Amino acid sequence: RWQTEPKLRMIIKWSIPTFFIVWLIDKVFIHSLYEFDSFVVTVESVLLVSIAMYQLYDLNKDINYSIFRNPKFWVTAAVLLYFAGNLIVFSLGSFILSEKTIASIAWILFHASLNAIAYLLYVVAFICQYRLQKYGWR
Repeated sequence: RWQTEPKLRMIIKWSIPTFFIVWLIDKVFIHSLYEFDSFVVTVESVLLVSIAMYQLYDLNKDINYSIFRNPKFWVTAAVLLYFAGNLIVFSLGSFILSEKTIASIAWILFHASLNAIAYLLYVVAFICQYRLQKYGWR
């Protein structure tokens, strides 16, 4: 929704239903809903990391104010951190979780930590949005 370039907006707009169809086909015909699917989650991570990197590049062009005051930066940083951090973990997730070893505990802790950090960055985005609405770009 934040993208201003029409071609990219269209690509993102159509990638959502396309990804949903791929996910649905994967869950119905290849994997079950109760099985960890490393392929679809890895593709999702790659797509979202790519979009987040482009969004950060696009946000950096506007130098009228500090990027750290922009709530879009914090949301994009949270998405980038979470999905980039979990890219390798998701791609190896089915293997790691099939083994009942210390690796599965480490996987769960790492994933939970990245999730908590992403949520904290979302909180910062809400605070920035509140300050933006209340005080403007000061």
